[in-house]
Amino acid sequence: MSGIINGTVAKITFRATMGRKRALLFAIPPVILLLVTVLLKVAKPERASWPADILGVFGFSVVLPLTALIIGTSVLGAEIDDGSILHLLATPVRRSSVIITKFAVAVAITMIFVAVPELLAGLIATGGVTRLAIGVFAGALAGSVIYNAFFVMVSVLTTRAIAVGLLYLLVWEGLLGNLVSGVRELSIGQYSLGVANSIARDPALNFFGVDASQPLSEWQRKGWIHPDDPRGWFQWYCRYFMGRRGQEDARQIGRWKAMRRHIRQLQIHCEPGDCFCRPRQRQALLHWAYDSRKI
Repeated sequence: MSGIINGTVAKITFRATMGRKRALLFAIPPVILLLVTVLLKVAKPERASWPADILGVFGFSVVLPLTALIIGTSVLGAEIDDGSILHLLATPVRRSSVIITKFAVAVAITMIFVAVPELLAGLIATGGVTRLAIGVFAGALAGSVIYNAFFVMVSVLTTRAIAVGLLYLLVWEGLLGNLVSGVRELSIGQYSLGVANSIARDPALNFFGVDASQPLSEWQRKGWIHPDDPRGWFQWYCRYFMGRRGQEDARQIGRWKAMRRHIRQLQIHCEPGDCFCRPRQRQALLHWAYDSRKI
C-alpha cells in the first residue's frame, strides 16, 4: 500500500486543498446541517420523521454531493494555484500513484467534512447512538468514496470538471433521477441513501418485530411509486379515503386485493389467534391494513 500511496504527494495535496481558506468553504454546508439539526431539536417539531428528513434529504442531496464535488475536483488543480506543482513534477513518482494518492486525500477530507458531521447531527437529532445515526454515517462514508472516485476521474479527463460535475448532480441525479426510475440505479446519491436506509431501519419497531418490506429507495428504483403518492400505497389510501379519485385507483386496489393470498396461507398453516405463526406474512399484511390478529 505504501508503494501506491505516496506520503509526499499526500502532504502536498492536503496542504494545497485545505489552503487559502478553502477549509472555511468546505465547512459551510456541514455547519449549516449541524445548526439546523440543533434548532429543530430545540424546537421539537410535531413531525416525528424530521431527523430522517434533514439528515437524509438535506445531508445526502446537498451537503454530501456538493462537498465531494468541490473537494474531488480541486485535488488535481490546487497545486497550480499555490505553486507546489513544480515540486510535484520534480519528484519521480508514477502518475497512477499521484492520482490514487490524491483520490485517497479527497476521500479523507470529504469524510471529515461530511461523514463526521452527519454522525454528529444524527447523535444530536436522535439523542444518542441509534441506528439512524450509524446509518447516515455509513451512507456518508460510502458516498464520500464513490463521489470522489467519479469527480477525480472527471478531473483527469477534462479541465472543466466542476461544470461536468454540476451537470451530473443537477441533471442526472436531480432531474432525471426523479423522472426516470432506471436512472436511480446509476445514481451515487441513491446508492448512498440506500446504504443508510439498510442500516437505519429498525425491525423491532414493527408490531411483529420483523422486517417484511423493502426500503422506499428500492421501490423508487423499480418504478413502483406513483409521483402523485411518493410515500406509497398508504398515502394513496388516505387520499382515496378522503375522496380523491384518479387513474391510479384501479392498480392500487388490485394490489390490495392481491395480498389476500397471504390471509389464505395463514388460515391453512396457523392456528386461529396464533400471532407468532408466520410473523413476516402477518407484518406484510399489516402494512396493507389487514389485521391478522383476527385470523
